[in-house]
Amino acid sequence: MADIAADMSKPQRMLRLLQGDVGSGKTMVALIAMMQAVDNGAQAVLMAPTEILALQHAETIGPYLDELGIAWMS
Repeated sequence: MADIAADMSKPQRMLRLLQGDVGSGKTMVALIAMMQAVDNGAQAVLMAPTEILALQHAETIGPYLDELGIAWMS
């Protein structure tokens, strides 16, 4: 996460591939990176290739976003 945060603070675009096993925390890493982008004045979006995965993401990150008062839609 520290490497991602450091790259996101640079003026150049970050090009990364986040790869891991099921349940390894990829969605949470993406959420933290999205939060950093929003904190820096940008917008963020998480897209999923299937409706099932989109619903899983909503179940996973929705409660965190609700607790932080961040509007989201699925």
